[in-house]
Amino acid sequence: MSIRRHDRKPTKPIIKKSKSKKTVAQKPKTPSQNPIVVEKLRLPCIRREEFHDSFLSYDKITDFLIKVQKDHPRSVNVESIGDSKEGKPIWIVQITSINSTESPKQVTFIEAGLNGEDIFAVSNCLHIVDHLSRNDNSVRTMDYFICPCGNPDAYDKFIETKIKKETSGETEKAQKKGNRRGSNKNCSKTMVFNKVNSNKVKGKEDPNETDEAKKHNNKNVDGLHCNKQQVDNFGIDLTNNFPVILGLSDMAKIKSHIFLEKIQVWKEHYIKDAPETVALLRTINHYQFAIKLLISLHDGGETISYPFGFTLEKDQESRDLQEVAKKGKCAMPCRNFQFGSYYDIRGMTYGILMDFLKIDKASIKYLYAIQVHAKTKKGNEKQEMKTLRANGVQMMQCIKRMSCSVYKLYTNMTGNKEVELVRTRPGIVRKKSL
Repeated sequence: MSIRRHDRKPTKPIIKKSKSKKTVAQKPKTPSQNPIVVEKLRLPCIRREEFHDSFLSYDKITDFLIKVQKDHPRSVNVESIGDSKEGKPIWIVQITSINSTESPKQVTFIEAGLNGEDIFAVSNCLHIVDHLSRNDNSVRTMDYFICPCGNPDAYDKFIETKIKKETSGETEKAQKKGNRRGSNKNCSKTMVFNKVNSNKVKGKEDPNETDEAKKHNNKNVDGLHCNKQQVDNFGIDLTNNFPVILGLSDMAKIKSHIFLEKIQVWKEHYIKDAPETVALLRTINHYQFAIKLLISLHDGGETISYPFGFTLEKDQESRDLQEVAKKGKCAMPCRNFQFGSYYDIRGMTYGILMDFLKIDKASIKYLYAIQVHAKTKKGNEKQEMKTLRANGVQMMQCIKRMSCSVYKLYTNMTGNKEVELVRTRPGIVRKKSL
């Protein structure tokens, strides 16, 4: 019987152990005998942009948007929808898929920066533009139209005053250190200066104070005069600068003093025919049949709200709006976001964009206002700046989840009520839009 080679048992070589403990010096191996093995590792490299940890001026925002369009000419288009009061262009970024055949597809419209102080919302918009322009898979189902800063005049002035405040704070700290190291004469001068300021706080006037000094001291923290009419003409906040129609809801349920207070706030800040709001409404009206989801980004909290802001009444669409808002909240499990109607979360408000679009009978069903940032209790701005990039990534995931949910609802992938199956004849079924 023949034995195959693989059936034979392997024999171990016999090694004789030497009894002597003497070690013999071995000859060093040549490089050819001992080759060096190099392992290639792929490590994640985080690309840094300037807006990841700082706030950009409007000129730098314009440069960034032009750069994105040059890097992705087939999928990104940057256009001006109008000019601000000071003549600055208001940009809108249109992001679509490279392989897109329809023009445009269903659209998610995002706007931010109507309030000049919403700097975190503007920064999150830049994160969204950067992400969508580099990821074609995110825009295959829906196009994105993004207006990163709707009020460039107020935004630029707020950034300038913020930078001046930071630089003046640093110089004051340096002066205090210098005064501590200086002579007693310098200390007496600073004490006199503080005494004058304390009198100013108490309401006492300095007889030696000049008119220019009085004008300078009458300015508030942001560098604006305390005169309310001048602040309104400046138009730093255009969030509630949209027309209001009364009598569409049951006014008997609203207390009179609350109604008068809120309507007065809207009346004092309303600027008729503001070029920023006119340009935004004209653009939304032009694409209203393509826009399926509209989102306004603001600062001041962590909420996802939907209409209405002027009444507690709910309409038939509130349930669908609540479901999409819930999907957006689930995309940010590490943050304590709340969702509900604008009235329930932020109180009675007149003149917001989504209420005006609902009243104006626009064809856009899914309208939301998202507050992207809540200040910390201690107000540590340096700590908040460290989380700027992470918050932008989370907001991008939230908006993508909401866009995907709206797309499924409109294409009847979840069995919603947008499309009803009607049986006309036996065996024949056709779709009927509600």
